[in-house]
Amino acid sequence: MKLNTNITLQSKLFPDVSYAVRTLSEGRRQKLTASIADATYEMYELVGKANAMLPTDEALSMSQEEIWKRKGLIDKIDDLSNRVISPAWINTYVTKINGLDIDGVPATLESFLSDAPSTMFSELAELIKGQVDLGTEEIKN
Repeated sequence: MKLNTNITLQSKLFPDVSYAVRTLSEGRRQKLTASIADATYEMYELVGKANAMLPTDEALSMSQEEIWKRKGLIDKIDDLSNRVISPAWINTYVTKINGLDIDGVPATLESFLSDAPSTMFSELAELIKGQVDLGTEEIKN
């Protein structure tokens, strides 16, 4: 049996850019889970608070103050995802970024995380999560 633990994902938004990505493994899953455990717990708390603010059957609308408070919670969720969770996914799974120079130097994971455009950062995080989800479904079948 031969096991290939790396694949290449092509950027859909930036045609010249591709990413060398590790495949799903139990070891990487455990490493990722441990690295984001506190952030995941915080995320669950924020999501719970935001969902608890949604109108119930008795109250079909929210006051403007409630809307803004909930928006603040959603912004905190997005910030936590962009600041902690997505970078952890990228650090755990990406081994190399191809076709991207930042300030005239080939991109590294560190330079990518600090200097890549937000659209590129978001796309990479989604590409990785899609591959991990696909791997999980393949394992189930």
